[in-house]
Amino acid sequence: MTLQYGKSRLLVPALLAASIGLIGCGGGGDGGGGGGNAPATGITVVPERFDFGVITEGNLDQVLPRKFIIRNEGTTSSNIGYIMLDQFEADQFSLLDHLGDNNACAPTPFSLAPGESCTVEVEFNPDEIGEFKTALFVQNDAPNVATVGGTLARVEGTYAEVDEIHVTVNQVHACAVNGPQAFVSVTDQERFPIRNLRKENFILEGLDPIYVRQVGENDAYIPLSLSIAMDYSGSITDFPEVVDNMEAGATLLVNEMKANDNADIIKYADDVEFMTTEFTSEKDILKAAIEASPGLDRDTAFYAATEEAIERFGTEGGTNDRKAVIALTDGEDTFVDDTEAALGDAIDQALGVDIPVFTIGFGPFIQESELKRLADGTGGLFYQPASDANLQQALLKVALLLFEYQYVIDFNLPVSYDRDSLDVTLTLEDSEPRFKDVELYSGTKAIPACP
Repeated sequence: MTLQYGKSRLLVPALLAASIGLIGCGGGGDGGGGGGNAPATGITVVPERFDFGVITEGNLDQVLPRKFIIRNEGTTSSNIGYIMLDQFEADQFSLLDHLGDNNACAPTPFSLAPGESCTVEVEFNPDEIGEFKTALFVQNDAPNVATVGGTLARVEGTYAEVDEIHVTVNQVHACAVNGPQAFVSVTDQERFPIRNLRKENFILEGLDPIYVRQVGENDAYIPLSLSIAMDYSGSITDFPEVVDNMEAGATLLVNEMKANDNADIIKYADDVEFMTTEFTSEKDILKAAIEASPGLDRDTAFYAATEEAIERFGTEGGTNDRKAVIALTDGEDTFVDDTEAALGDAIDQALGVDIPVFTIGFGPFIQESELKRLADGTGGLFYQPASDANLQQALLKVALLLFEYQYVIDFNLPVSYDRDSLDVTLTLEDSEPRFKDVELYSGTKAIPACP
């Protein structure tokens, strides 16, 4: 089946071959780049390639559509005859009709003047497990020209079964006024939250859970304090589209905040700049801070910035029971002489105040091992999107987890309890038969002493 704006036509064989990878599709890379060399007509499609990544079963409602920009980079007007998706395996993608959106493409046919652009959105909506690909075609004044990056963009996505479930103990609030609480994440292998589990699904080693709920489940929402640390070193800012994706992802996170949540914005490179004077719930202030340009150089003080982000929770406003640092970075640090020692110090500092660090790795020089260890060691999670263009999707996963699906576990902590950590495992076979063959991973975190 062919989904399209405008009249259906037979595809040029060269375009068809390019779209399924038989010949180059141009540009390649991570899907976040520009349009390569414009064809004779001057029409480009950006990005040239986009991979939705791996979406696990049951999570299609948590997948963002991808926007593509169709631009006339030529010197004369070009007529757009049709815009369409061609399906090679099944109808697993949709071309969305958003004619009311800002700068959405008009119904075909239409004309694009030099320098003008419009946008279309593609949605990934598979109805079966598998790897899928399609091509977005833009027919214009010269439809038979299969020029690199000009009239087509390759789109891919994978729909997979859940085969792993991970428990992460984010925080242990042992000294809560109404009794001990733990804030716990349950996610699959792609970091999508596992939703709607109940008390009977959780086992606390040596303890009994009293009550289990998701943080967004009822009116008893527990506010969150969030410190967002953004990397503006040369390894990131050399790629303007990467910066745009990072800022869009941070803005998405702010937009999802609840009424009593608050956040702090930090930007860093050779130095650390506090873009907000304190934690605030004012979304306009936070979004302005995200958009503001920092006066920074090219080097990277990643671990110093992480420690500053943790220390900020000791200032006014950052005192909500639930806390998290969100580190948007490639993880490279050009200041420290001993990365291992700096990593250990950051983990120790975070554990000392029970603040998890969620690391989102992106850019061309991702330090995957260090970012994963920092997250694992502090009770956070590590996210590595399929490409820099998927940063908003990664931040949506974080937002869904922290604002909706993180589990709050109330429990008793008797004086006779002789363990220094909270160990949480799951049991799913009886109540969740869909997960009976899934590999389960338990979580643990030290129980901090009460002051």
